[in-house]
Amino acid sequence: MLHADLAEISSTDILKRGASSSFINTGSGDSVLRQCGIFFILLFTCFFSVFAQQQVKSSFTQPDIGAVEKLKVRIGSPITTGLVFINGKFIEPPYKVERYGTVIRINSCQATNPVVPWEQFLKTQSGYRVEMSEGEYKTETVEEEVPVEIEEEVEVEVASGELESLFEDDVLATSENTEVRKVKKKVKRVEMQKKSVEKKVLIEGSRRKVVRYDGEFQNNYKVNGFLRKIDKERELVEKRLRSGWLLCFGASYGRVEGDRVAARQLLDVLWQVQRNNNNLDSFIGASQNGGLGFLPRKVLVDFYKNRFDYLKIKKRSGH
Repeated sequence: MLHADLAEISSTDILKRGASSSFINTGSGDSVLRQCGIFFILLFTCFFSVFAQQQVKSSFTQPDIGAVEKLKVRIGSPITTGLVFINGKFIEPPYKVERYGTVIRINSCQATNPVVPWEQFLKTQSGYRVEMSEGEYKTETVEEEVPVEIEEEVEVEVASGELESLFEDDVLATSENTEVRKVKKKVKRVEMQKKSVEKKVLIEGSRRKVVRYDGEFQNNYKVNGFLRKIDKERELVEKRLRSGWLLCFGASYGRVEGDRVAARQLLDVLWQVQRNNNNLDSFIGASQNGGLGFLPRKVLVDFYKNRFDYLKIKKRSGH
């Protein structure tokens, strides 16, 4: 919601307002404050736009570090034709398409989720198994009942003349007609009491599945088959770009593409729509009226979020 609210304010709109007489009065002290306010709003808007774009980029499922280490990276030759958008962000040519572990990247920006899950590769290895990690623990103070030994004095009746046993607490009577007297005696007993005790407690959800296999990772015919599948996807992207196609990659919609005609239409229209529309509904309407109706709404929404790219797109269009 916050991004949608801030999206209503563009840098162009702010500068236009700042230049109007209602915002700046060079003859008053308030003008300095107003100009400072405008500057900080502009700065915050630009910062939030960059932050939001970084958040969008991270929405792809990241490749496992093991996949990158074992499968390595394969990069193609630079391509100067075509158009690439990743989550609505314009990627400037030349384009280097690479297989990065199990995903496709363009100019070091991730463009797909894993084409083949890394676990599929691991299942081909000898001794493949799934175990649960030990998990993480935290220290908590809890109330527990623990046994406590208590020593106390009690009064007991002892007959005079009795001899205490050297080996027992009992007494030995020496005569039936003896005087009885009370004496204090220490006794011990055990009772349960509540005490604060520090215990290590397993953090819920910290135990995770860990995939293991025997020995070193080995290439086999199944591994090579999976690699060919990923490389085939990379080669298809390269082929489309060399033909001047439009490619839009998104975490929520995969790959949306259009031929050279669609790419030219987008170059001519998109930068103007991004520059002139600060409201999502008007942006969608202007895009569709301008001939971009062939693109899904999710793609247009991503273009709207990245509308500050319009200067780059305008430059690319040659206008």
